[in-house]
Amino acid sequence: MIKRTINLLITLALYELGKYLTEQLIIVLTANDSVEAPNDFCI
Repeated sequence: MIKRTINLLITLALYELGKYLTEQLIIVLTANDSVEAPNDFCI
């Protein structure tokens, strides 16, 4: 019983970790960091 519960918790943790890493990878790949300033904007 305890072994099955631990196995389930490990599986859930790995699933959540994979989901989080996939989300972060999508954010990094779709980020548009090269935004140019408008012409009328003085720095």
